Amino acid sequence: MIEAGVTLEEMAEWSMADGIRFIGRDSGLFELIFRPGKAGVQELQLYLDDDGTAPIPTPNGSTLVPLRRTADAFGVTIKYDPQTRRLLLHDDITGTDIALTVGSRLVEVNGETV
Repeated sequence: MIEAGVTLEEMAEWSMADGIRFIGRDSGLFELIFRPGKAGVQELQLYLDDDGTAPIPTPNGSTLVPLRRTADAFGVTIKYDPQTRRLLLHDDITGTDIALTVGSRLVEVNGETV
């Protein structure tokens, strides 16, 4: 057993988001993983099962990914607002909010259009 009475067996079933919540956003480990420029090269690889929803390269060089599945893998919540036709994503771990409007090429990240 480790701190807070969580067993290693229980931790093995956690998502990445669960693990980050456990170590906390104020920890040095969180800083090392999620704050660019703090240490060395950072790389994150996400592998999806090959079930027909894998990333799809397009002729113009873009890659389409299944948003819901990718967000779920990172513990990000998604809501749809039919009034504004916007997808609203929230990453509880980093505190990041992303808004995508159907038919638009622009994205809002924490209220700033990019």
